[in-house]
Amino acid sequence: MKGNPLLRLCLILLLLAAVLVPVCRLTLSTVESSSESASSAPNSMVRDEGSKGVLRGRFLLRAAPSPIRCAVSLEGKTIMTEKNLLSPGEYGTDMEIPPGSDLLITAEWSDGTPHAVRVEFQPEGMMAPITASYWANRSLEDVLTIPESPVP
Repeated sequence: MKGNPLLRLCLILLLLAAVLVPVCRLTLSTVESSSESASSAPNSMVRDEGSKGVLRGRFLLRAAPSPIRCAVSLEGKTIMTEKNLLSPGEYGTDMEIPPGSDLLITAEWSDGTPHAVRVEFQPEGMMAPITASYWANRSLEDVLTIPESPVP
């Protein structure tokens, strides 16, 4: 015997409702808590009259092997050189960069073998860094573009 189809329909609807209630509570509380945390979290893009919308953060350049010369320039002004050595092959500095700007990455090596360079800018308060990887033989000259509105 299969039973009454109306009774089976009511039983299935009760089971779906029993599952739906906890799922809705979880999703709605997650949305509310994330919107509260987003409004209370400090904004990494400081926009006041003094700074005119800059991103503050840590810039790292990693090269294997270490270059003879390396530099990072913003609008013709050198903001990092090989003097910012942190460890062999790793250079870094804290900097303020306007959103939408282009950083010119240059490096030179004495031999012509392939060299790897990875650059990374980690804005304050953001989870994902802005990264790029490059390959070069004797010299490297490339651009890292900072997006207008980086994802937090």
